[in-house]
Amino acid sequence: MLSVPDRPAEPGCGDARAAASPRPVRPGLRARLATWWAATAEITELTRDREQEARVRDEMAVRLAPGPGAVADLFRRR
Repeated sequence: MLSVPDRPAEPGCGDARAAASPRPVRPGLRARLATWWAATAEITELTRDREQEARVRDEMAVRLAPGPGAVADLFRRR
């Protein structure tokens, strides 16, 4: 809450109580995209089923012949 000064306002200055507050700054497109990306990544991370991923990888290792793209999975830590 604004305090009212003891002396009258100078002419032309207007009343401090009637002064409009500055408009909030709206974030730009880059900031909104960064926020969206971070939120999406966090939701994805929180809703992952790591046990199912491990089962799928194990099944893949048994049933599929590993190709050049799957070499990294052969040496992956578990």
